Amino acid sequence: MTHKLYEFETKRSNITPKQFWTHCAKAFEKKTGRNFEWLDSFEYWSNPTDNADNTWKHEDWDEPKTEICRIKPFNIQLYLQGSYNFIMEFDFWDDKTGWGYCYAYEMTDKEDDTEKPLTKAQTQAVERIKKDIQRWYGDNFSNYEYKTFKLTSGYKSHYLYVVVGRVGDEGTMAEIFCRDKAHFAIGERGRIMVDSNYRKSSGFCRPYKGWVDSFLAYNGKEYRQSHKATN
Repeated sequence: MTHKLYEFETKRSNITPKQFWTHCAKAFEKKTGRNFEWLDSFEYWSNPTDNADNTWKHEDWDEPKTEICRIKPFNIQLYLQGSYNFIMEFDFWDDKTGWGYCYAYEMTDKEDDTEKPLTKAQTQAVERIKKDIQRWYGDNFSNYEYKTFKLTSGYKSHYLYVVVGRVGDEGTMAEIFCRDKAHFAIGERGRIMVDSNYRKSSGFCRPYKGWVDSFLAYNGKEYRQSHKATN
């Protein structure tokens, strides 16, 4: 049975975008007891790096659903039918102030432990990681291969573990010391977090900044130092 985990709504007028963002973050945490986890930062909301305006009809799913991903400056909606809906928009009245509206709800199904298919946003996130990997190795990518590229399903996220190494490095020192590894958590809305082993508070606590940052974070401080010395 599906239950509503929370529902949140707020609006403010005669306010700056930054003031509205701060209000939403505090009001959301007070109402739901959760961090304002929908967006990475005010900077991302005001000037997103991955603008989009897409609607998908997932007719091939066991339970057909509609998914919306609209990402524009000060105007974001992330929606998956029957699962979640997040809207945060701001209209300017003049150069500095205006009117803001924020709405969010999220559903949970505690009895459903079946593996869920990737959402369109998650599929795009996986493709983004693949492209970043190829871009990092550049013209030498043909000399490397995926030793592991494993996707697993969790309750709210999919987890991707990647190991890249030189072709034919099995049984050599390169297999032990020269493979690049990274572990990602990809949320339903496509947000990518990186497992940072080198931190005391290891876990998925580092926003994705690219392949090289990811494998340096995962492999640890010693690997970071040796990689810097040899590249």
